[in-house]
Amino acid sequence: MNRLTVFCILVGFAIGARVPALAQHGQALGEPIPVESTVVRLAPVADGNIVDQSPFDGIPDGVLRTHSNVVFLDQGITDMRSVIEFDLVPLADANVTNASLELVLWGKAIPPELSLAPIEIRAFPADGFVRHRDFHRGQFVDVFDALPASFDVPVLIDVTKEVQRGISSSSKILGFILRTNSGAQIDFGSLELGTPPALVVTHE
Repeated sequence: MNRLTVFCILVGFAIGARVPALAQHGQALGEPIPVESTVVRLAPVADGNIVDQSPFDGIPDGVLRTHSNVVFLDQGITDMRSVIEFDLVPLADANVTNASLELVLWGKAIPPELSLAPIEIRAFPADGFVRHRDFHRGQFVDVFDALPASFDVPVLIDVTKEVQRGISSSSKILGFILRTNSGAQIDFGSLELGTPPALVVTHE
């Protein structure tokens, strides 16, 4: 038996021993190797409130950056909307499979006659600063009822598609604006008060 024959026998034995080992770990030949997922939490780079009042005319009059994130409408008097912005640069090379906007209640004042307290979320390409012009920006993402929302359980909004698009944008900063058409006042935690919002992202 020459050296080449011995070498081929040894290689064949090694391969034959390897196949059962792979099968035992659920990785038979031809099956894809599982990819581990990573979960990251991103804090906002900016948040604040934009308010229309004095006069109430659909044109924002001021930006408040030292309060909780307030969503409130008193028709004909005050319309306050909350803006939250995230820097997506840390996710630039990530394959995002899931993303949620996490909001934690800080306070709420709901008139007894209301049976709903709808909060609408819109998304837009941002620049890292809360500005007057953000008042009317954004494409619809989702709406939820804040009336039954708990102070102990965060509100989670699926924003997977928005994050995936945001990563591909030139600014890589994703903004969300929260607004309502009811007379309820809903306060969420901010960078200044309470538990701040977060972007919870799962990626490969």
